[in-house]
Amino acid sequence: MAAETAGPKNRREGATVPVKAGRKVLDSVPGFRYIKDGFDPFALCLKSCLTHLGEPRPYGGLVADSGACFRMAWNHTKWDEGNMGLGHLGPEPFRRGMQCAGYRPRFLVRPEWWQRQTASDIERVPRSADGKRSMRDAIVASIDRGLPVLAFGVVGPPEVSLITGYDEGGEVMVGWSCHAEAHPPKDETEPNGMFRQRDWWEATPGLILLDGKLGEAEVRRVRGEALEWAYRVMTMPKNETHEFGESAYKSWCYGLIRDNEFPEGDETTLQSRRFTFWDGIIMQADRDDAAALLEREADSRLDAAGHLTEAARCLRAEHKMCGRAQAAIGGEMLPSAGLADPVKRRAAIDVIQACRNHYVQATKHLALALGKKPPGVVAGAVPLEGLRPAYRSMTLMGCMLGAIRYLGVDVDPAWLYGISGVAFLMNIDQGVDVSGPTSWGVDPDGRGEPDGKHLVRMLPYLGVTIEHGLAAWVENADFVQKHKEAQVFVREKVDAGIPCVSWDGDWPEYTTVNGYTPDAVVEWTHFVDGGYRVMRWETFGRNITQCFRVFSVEPVESLGDEREAVLKALHFALSLGSTDKPVDLANARGMQAYDLWLHCLETGEWREAQGPGMRYNAACWGECRAYAEAFLRLAGRRLGDELQPLFGEAADHYKVVCTSLTQVQNVLPRDMQREALSAEDQARAAQLLRTARDAEKHGLAAIERIVNVLKAEDRTVNQENADMIRIETKRLILRPFTADDWRDFGELSVYWAAAPGPAFDKWPTSEEASKGSVAYMSTSDKYLAMSLRESGKVVGLLAMNGAEEGGEFDVGHVILSTYQDNDHDREALQALIQHCFDTQGIPAVITHNADHAPQLAPLKSLGFTTKDPKDRGTLVITRQEWDERQRQP
Repeated sequence: MAAETAGPKNRREGATVPVKAGRKVLDSVPGFRYIKDGFDPFALCLKSCLTHLGEPRPYGGLVADSGACFRMAWNHTKWDEGNMGLGHLGPEPFRRGMQCAGYRPRFLVRPEWWQRQTASDIERVPRSADGKRSMRDAIVASIDRGLPVLAFGVVGPPEVSLITGYDEGGEVMVGWSCHAEAHPPKDETEPNGMFRQRDWWEATPGLILLDGKLGEAEVRRVRGEALEWAYRVMTMPKNETHEFGESAYKSWCYGLIRDNEFPEGDETTLQSRRFTFWDGIIMQADRDDAAALLEREADSRLDAAGHLTEAARCLRAEHKMCGRAQAAIGGEMLPSAGLADPVKRRAAIDVIQACRNHYVQATKHLALALGKKPPGVVAGAVPLEGLRPAYRSMTLMGCMLGAIRYLGVDVDPAWLYGISGVAFLMNIDQGVDVSGPTSWGVDPDGRGEPDGKHLVRMLPYLGVTIEHGLAAWVENADFVQKHKEAQVFVREKVDAGIPCVSWDGDWPEYTTVNGYTPDAVVEWTHFVDGGYRVMRWETFGRNITQCFRVFSVEPVESLGDEREAVLKALHFALSLGSTDKPVDLANARGMQAYDLWLHCLETGEWREAQGPGMRYNAACWGECRAYAEAFLRLAGRRLGDELQPLFGEAADHYKVVCTSLTQVQNVLPRDMQREALSAEDQARAAQLLRTARDAEKHGLAAIERIVNVLKAEDRTVNQENADMIRIETKRLILRPFTADDWRDFGELSVYWAAAPGPAFDKWPTSEEASKGSVAYMSTSDKYLAMSLRESGKVVGLLAMNGAEEGGEFDVGHVILSTYQDNDHDREALQALIQHCFDTQGIPAVITHNADHAPQLAPLKSLGFTTKDPKDRGTLVITRQEWDERQRQP
């Protein structure tokens, strides 16, 4: 008969439960407080057990012995609230933890636990009454000998609990658990707070029994392997369900970036995500104990002390940083509003990736301390250390954000997406192909599609430029030459410590350039385990997309002020709202992209596209709209309180757009090429797209009102100080705009909207917009109205856009077709250009135009020549060339 202790209390009734035969509880086993005393249940339970046995050891030493403080594990198959379970690493952490404490473990487990693990200390019991009897007998025997039993589960998730006694002959187990408060066992508890669990068998997949003491020599041997074991934990290979070490961070971030899996208002789902997120933080919380072990080892391993000390420093840096991920979401408790916010989750992803970088560096130095080749190191590479793209669905933006941060330039991601215009961009290719989010053309020299050109022009407002680089297509005659130039370009930039972004054509996403070897470029992407990709030069650009792009991201002096940058960004957003032309079924941008998307959805053409195009486009453009909302709210705060209501109204509309595009992903099957899309789901997806489209229309209308207010305010501020220009010729007067010019300007806007050229150069044509435009231009000496001397009618606009990086002074012109006759237009341009050379001290004048003969004719007649044969709309003339022509009779 086992000894008895005082009976337990019934939680519901508050009465004492009668003492029964077959009971023994080791009351001297101390309890512990989860989180306050430590984060690893195994180490907490083992510490309590050892204290009871008169052999106390500190928590930090135990968590280091097992390797738990070095781990990161993540389920790559599903959301898993049990990622932190040390059992995912197999029996070895528990074996080593027990051995370092001086005990030989024996594992008694059910068939499903560690299915592929076999060892002399692992005994399997059937999932039957016989199995339950075997476990019960083992527990009773151990407790009768005064030895607590460590058990997986018992109460709550299958993490380690400590069985300290039994009752009713073993039908009820008694003990301590980290999870008894969150998962109360059948509402009974011992007077001292220990749990009582009657249904323990179903909740207990295994036991760890103390199977005798180890000799001191064996303990020293195991402890001497601490560094090797730590390295094994940090580099453990992926298995069927979990990733470990560095790649586990990638899986964590991959989960967080899937916006459709964080539905706003769904508290059940968000609670699950919250628990899963906490698991990652909990695994990082013991990094200081990992660092302490490395520092102790450094004292006795002088030959490796430098690397061990540096590895410890990296782990302490990770520990110090990890709490910022919670702060990014909104605080330690991870409020639901923050979890459901795509922008806040991406801020958390940035922190997790920074933690990953510390972890990777710690792994590298530990490998070097052990005389091993560090993982992820490319042999013979000249590296750019520390460059990493930010993890974003829009990989171009992620790469640029990473490069900008590498340069030490501080920019809010929402500001980058907004000022660059990408927040408002939408580009849909035929069939809603996966190419849409990347095919809109970013060429480093500013040529290419209008959206890419706008991005190149706007980045200097953020203090960087991407205008240096190369791009080529295999079909082009100069591909081989440009390919050679790209190799030289990459080497020179890496050697200079300048980050680059690459599109190598093999992996149809953007990557950062993290180094080079004699025959390859070293890239970094979030889409492969370990991050690094080695692309041999011989295949660079000669693969899937048959092209390459590579450009540097370099610091420049920031252009203009925030107000000017916001105004240009919002103008670009408005340029995307045009729906005047028929939808091009091969490609559509802006508001017409919605129409092409709906057409492909409703006709079934999306099934002809490559890959999961519908879901991918929804993810990318949903991310952009999330940043549109954030940018508009941020701009409202930065530009002043009186503007915040207008910006807030526009932001509210873009929140609807983002939410609708996110929900589209939930409607669509994961494998859209193989899984059927029901008529009901198709209708639901179409309705969501229409909701997004309508909300975006309202958002653009609100933006147009903001633009008009900004222009009007600028006029009020600057009208007394504007240094205005007036130039008179035989038939024309070039003068500042006035408020009365709005009708003529409206006519000019309608003409210009229909003229050849990129949409981002067009203007809104409404009466309200025309009034706002002339009000804005009336305060600036950059814009001149071209008016007829006799009637005063405004027939054109001339613009002095300022000096470019090479010193050329950029001018532009828009003239009604009636006066675009190589006569009136030539007279106006000749007077303007002479004025620029006389007053600006410039070496040359440059113009950027569409390749449209009437637009170019007056410039060519004045002596302008093509700067680049591939860009026939860009014309230039030097001061010397101009002066020589003026001297000609």
